[in-house]
Amino acid sequence: MTPIRWQLAEVVSPNLDRPVPVIAAKDIPYVPHANRLQNLHIYLPRTPRTAALIDTPVTSLPGAGSPSQSPRFLVHIHGGA
Repeated sequence: MTPIRWQLAEVVSPNLDRPVPVIAAKDIPYVPHANRLQNLHIYLPRTPRTAALIDTPVTSLPGAGSPSQSPRFLVHIHGGA
């Protein structure tokens, strides 16, 4: 399995004048043998610190007790019925 890497991305919305530049890690499975609906996408604001993550593998996510300086916010929006 190819490791998931941080990548450049943009968030667009009809409510914004222009796209918002971000760093993204997409399709991270959160359960073993995940199907296409059991993945999450993580978007970080693009800053000099987060830009250093571009093209590096996602190896772990910071937790509440982590010494990492990465943001620790997770917003889960479930759109299923």
